[in-house]
Amino acid sequence: MIKKSLLLSIATLGIGMCVVTVHPHAASIEQMKANVNADTGVIFSEELGRDMTKSEADLYFERVSQAQRKLGLPTSQVTPEIDKAARQVVAENTKKPVHNTKTKLNFKPDNLLLGTSIPTEAKTLTGSTYKSDPFSGSGWRYSGYYFNFKDYVANPSFGVRVNGDSFNFITRRNTAKVASYAVNPDGKFHYYPSTNSGNLNGYFSTLDPVSGSYYEIN
Repeated sequence: MIKKSLLLSIATLGIGMCVVTVHPHAASIEQMKANVNADTGVIFSEELGRDMTKSEADLYFERVSQAQRKLGLPTSQVTPEIDKAARQVVAENTKKPVHNTKTKLNFKPDNLLLGTSIPTEAKTLTGSTYKSDPFSGSGWRYSGYYFNFKDYVANPSFGVRVNGDSFNFITRRNTAKVASYAVNPDGKFHYYPSTNSGNLNGYFSTLDPVSGSYYEIN
């Protein structure tokens, strides 16, 4: 089933918002690399309009590591400049970009149904994976929170994973929309930039969710 938009602001709708903290790992560069190597994670490239291949991700990590050594930074620190430069190298070394039009959606977040609303309460991610309560109901459903990081330099990307149904993950700078991504329930964490457009926040949406579907973010 092709899905469109994000989690239910459950407190507003009275369905009950329950999110639990699980697995103690953050979307750090080390965790990103571990997930990509284990084929449980992929990195989205804005420049290519699709997820990086395994070899492209390896090149990204290699360039990040080179820049860290050159600047004397710890392996846990990825500045926006390092992240952007590494992503550009990947794009420049890919001779035939393959655009996946299903990855990004032209979602209009002001087109709301059934009284649902974009979340207004922030949740700061500080090192653990956040898992939502199961979704149900019909119409557009939104996450109860919008998410940001305590340390964007330690977290160069949002890692999001969904189960049971597809969701949109919408990123914003303050309340201005930056991008909208379609995340499919393929068992993988999908990594989207948190640093190359400034300190972003993000939230989830979905349309007519499959009962029991949920999202995770780190």
